[in-house]
Amino acid sequence: MVFLNNCVGRCHTAIYKDENAFYDLATDGYQGTKARSLREGDCCVVVSPASDGRLVFTRYSFEREDIKPDDMGTPQRVLIGTRGTSEILSKQEAAKDGIYSVFFNKNAHFKRQSVLER
Repeated sequence: MVFLNNCVGRCHTAIYKDENAFYDLATDGYQGTKARSLREGDCCVVVSPASDGRLVFTRYSFEREDIKPDDMGTPQRVLIGTRGTSEILSKQEAAKDGIYSVFFNKNAHFKRQSVLER
């Protein structure tokens, strides 16, 4: 399972004009080395902000990676897949959850990494 932090709330479907785009990573640098071993069917969990201040945790079944320009024209590695279930939790609930706690440090603050793998 791969955990992806979208706390800045990027709307990947709109940016890449693809209803199945769920996350993007830089093609080089630190992000360029992350999530390189994804295979079709792998589960990806993306955390994004909810409109009420809580967090949305959405599962996706990975299908493929495409290289596409983002809204600034910069090529990105775009993760494409099928959307599954979603859960909305407070930050405090998520930090104690057996699955979602991977996103948080011992003080219940978000870890800085964009990609976390278990």
